[in-house]
Amino acid sequence: MRSFSYEGGDIVVRYRGGADAADLVVLVIRIDSFGGQSDTEREENPVVGQQYLFPAMGTPDPDVVTVTGIFRDGTQEQLLQTKV
Repeated sequence: MRSFSYEGGDIVVRYRGGADAADLVVLVIRIDSFGGQSDTEREENPVVGQQYLFPAMGTPDPDVVTVTGIFRDGTQEQLLQTKV
């Protein structure tokens, strides 16, 4: 459904869609790096296949990626929390 990668210090989040993709209106992506930095982006109208780049947020240690979806009816759901 979603993929994440660590590329030389950058964290790349790719939205791969899902059964409810037509109803998803916002992705809220939060990166909490092992080094103590954090960054949150709100992505309106996400497109399947779209990538979101978080430059220099990755560390050699586990960094936490949390993705929350906001749907057309206003509901919010944590779609994923993982370490990269």
